[in-house]
Amino acid sequence: DISGALTSNDPDPAAGRRLLAVLVRDANDIATWRDVSTTDAKFVFHGIRPGKYRLFAVDPASFGGLRTLDPLKGIAQRADEIEIGSNGRLVRNPQLSAREPDAK
Repeated sequence: DISGALTSNDPDPAAGRRLLAVLVRDANDIATWRDVSTTDAKFVFHGIRPGKYRLFAVDPASFGGLRTLDPLKGIAQRADEIEIGSNGRLVRNPQLSAREPDAK
């Protein structure tokens, strides 16, 4: 499992908004991505296979509602890598990622 809380410069990052935590196995293959939405800034991914992943968080409103995950590929490629072993449990508190100037 990977769990945690989304952080930001805002003392209450959720503040009634829907935020998104994204777990990425392969930044170039969106089919390998898992995401979970949260309104209280807390998240959990269950049943994660051992391996290396990238984890990041965004506010979909910053991406015009985020109808597709394509605008997040650049963020995924730069997100910190984490590794989870078998029966592993990690706690991470990713900072909300800002929208990139060229994201559509």
